[in-house]
Amino acid sequence: MFRFLALAAFLTLFFVPAATRAAPTAAPVLAKADGPTFILQVQSVEHLLDNAEYIAGLIGRDDDAKQWLGLARKMAGPKGIEGVDLKRPFLIYGYLNQELVNSDVVVMIPMADKDSFLGLLKKTLSLEVKEEKDGLFSTEAPNNIGTVYFRFANDYLYATYLKKDNVAATKIPKPADVMGKGDSVISIGVRIDRLPEEIKKFALGAIEENLSKGKDQAIPNETPKIKALKDKTIDSVAAGVKAILFEGEQITLNIDVDSKKDELSFDFDLTAKKGSALAKDFADYKARKSVAFGGLATRDAAMVMALNLSMPSSVKNILGPAIDDVVKLGIAMIPNQAQTVLEPLVKALMPTLKSGDLDGSFAFLGPNKGDKYTIVMVGKIAGGKDLEKAIKEIVAKNADTIPIQMFLELDADTIGDTKIHRLKMKDGLDESTKKIVGESDAWLAFRDDAFLLTFGPDAKDALKKALTSAPAAGPVMKMEFAIGQLIAALSAKEEKATKQAAQKVFGANPTGDTFAMSVDGGESLHVRIAVKGKVLQFFYELDKAKKGN
Repeated sequence: MFRFLALAAFLTLFFVPAATRAAPTAAPVLAKADGPTFILQVQSVEHLLDNAEYIAGLIGRDDDAKQWLGLARKMAGPKGIEGVDLKRPFLIYGYLNQELVNSDVVVMIPMADKDSFLGLLKKTLSLEVKEEKDGLFSTEAPNNIGTVYFRFANDYLYATYLKKDNVAATKIPKPADVMGKGDSVISIGVRIDRLPEEIKKFALGAIEENLSKGKDQAIPNETPKIKALKDKTIDSVAAGVKAILFEGEQITLNIDVDSKKDELSFDFDLTAKKGSALAKDFADYKARKSVAFGGLATRDAAMVMALNLSMPSSVKNILGPAIDDVVKLGIAMIPNQAQTVLEPLVKALMPTLKSGDLDGSFAFLGPNKGDKYTIVMVGKIAGGKDLEKAIKEIVAKNADTIPIQMFLELDADTIGDTKIHRLKMKDGLDESTKKIVGESDAWLAFRDDAFLLTFGPDAKDALKKALTSAPAAGPVMKMEFAIGQLIAALSAKEEKATKQAAQKVFGANPTGDTFAMSVDGGESLHVRIAVKGKVLQFFYELDKAKKGN
């Protein structure tokens, strides 16, 4: 494994023209204005071994892993394995030029012993290594594709392809200057602000050309106003890409395994130039208030999904007329009698449809002592009380012709000053749904800024909490699942296998059982995906239980 990593890092230089140069995707951490355009860091072999052992333990292979990983560790002495230091990370950094094939790439391999590594090149790879001036070495890549130059400095080997100046003693950085913070399995960074202008313009042109094709593709029943909205939306996407290319500063990606936290994670960050419109957008994401997050500030959620998005102002400005056309087309397709019933409701919904905001959430609370869950849904609307009034008027006008009272009881109860309405559902629930929420009706309430719907054994208590919760700042998007708390729901169909796997992994008190994903604003646009090791272990054991192993 160690030899493979060392050879893979070194041999990367042999394939730079076909791979690295053709698809530059990594970036720098240097603060200097003239630093690298990209950097790729792979954690130390020692940490890779620890992580391999940890992951093997999650899937029941810890004994096998300890055996061969222990043997591998014993092979490492003070001179490492084949001269490679097992305790420090590998790095690749580069400077992208306008002509990608002429970009400068340097591979850094941590060294424990120079002579041992030279022996690896000469004896194992049968390469002819030449020692040139000032501590520089060179060797010819296979198939006559060019020369690889390298030198030993700062306890690293610096290697590059074709251009010996890339590893000149006066040019190579110290490891601390290019090394990222922390010890992620893989860290990648791209300095957007250091990309050549011609590359940015070329990328933008290609994206705009592909997006513009959508303007020529008519959608069914497309009116001039609907086309205008479609075209403006496409232009908005293109403007967003342009902002990232010309106002963005840096993209970073970290993939990590943390056995101490029992967590595997993926983190993506996009930062913008200070003072730019893009930076302001990111800050606004963080500050934006949401009825969804205000109504879901609860610790007993087994599952939460929430979204808080808003269309750009350029799109919002022409959204209204397009919505009018869409609604007219929709209304025209339904029978006249139904039109009479629905028109007041549609009219009350128009402010929400035209707002261009998508702010809503869905949560499973529980389970309670009976292994049942309560469902809570919260959504932002404009003029919620007007919508409620329209529903009541529709019910009153059509009471004799439409049996609405069979499934809807208006003003069935009161929470504070708010009337709540019962949706009569429990008699029509199938058995699988009853296993999850019990025999329950749903409850509906309106605030002027939101609608709230709850369903399950504790529906009225949950509705009360949601009604009294003020809008609050939150992520752009959030998903979180507490797998241990969801066992009762997951086992509704495959009870025996699910409970068997849950008991083995979580025991009686589930902890460390979450899968989470979020998109957040602030100083950067941050995307995070994190899963606890026990979650992976649970699904592995569940698969075994289903197969009867």
